[in-house]
Amino acid sequence: MEELRREGCVDRIGVGSMDTDALAAVVTEADLDVVMIAGRYTLLE
Repeated sequence: MEELRREGCVDRIGVGSMDTDALAAVVTEADLDVVMIAGRYTLLE
């Protein structure tokens, strides 16, 4: 993905998950532009 960003094929790289441990691992390994932490609550709750 980082190579695609350098080539201009994509503008941003991001990841989203409910698992904060997984997100922490990815953040230390990749050059991300966006990280989304999903919550389990919705407007209906």
